[in-house]
Amino acid sequence: MDELQRASRQELAEIFQLFIEAKQQMNRRKIYQWTDTYPSLEILAKDIEKKELLVLKDENKNIVSVGVLSVDSLSNCSKEYHGIRTIQRLVARPSQAGQGFGRQWIRSCLEQQCDEGETLLSITNHTNLPMQRLFVKTGFLKVGETTIEGREAFGPFYIFKRNR
Repeated sequence: MDELQRASRQELAEIFQLFIEAKQQMNRRKIYQWTDTYPSLEILAKDIEKKELLVLKDENKNIVSVGVLSVDSLSNCSKEYHGIRTIQRLVARPSQAGQGFGRQWIRSCLEQQCDEGETLLSITNHTNLPMQRLFVKTGFLKVGETTIEGREAFGPFYIFKRNR
């Protein structure tokens, strides 16, 4: 189960449903990360087209975790972080929360998709304590704060960085 696969267009509906469920759970837990319209079906479809959306499946071939390893820099971060690949839109199936699928996605991503010594960035909202703990458990360090255009009302987003 530990091998990441590039998502296929045929999996888009299942992936989008996973994001809907995750947003509902985040709202219940008062985690202010995403909006009603973000991430959208169109954004996820583009991630698949760009071959950046990676899925982790269980032994029954069900998708349990999804994330994007993007070549795009975080536009809302200082120039020192430009040109660094980013982990974006990382989510695990809410009904299986706490089973380590997010951690497995990150570890597999580092082992299978990243070069030795490569730096990765990711950001998460200050209210997203589970994601902050996940980053710390997988060797990321908080290196700064930023705001996100269109989500300023959510408050600060923390920037996390890790070298492979």
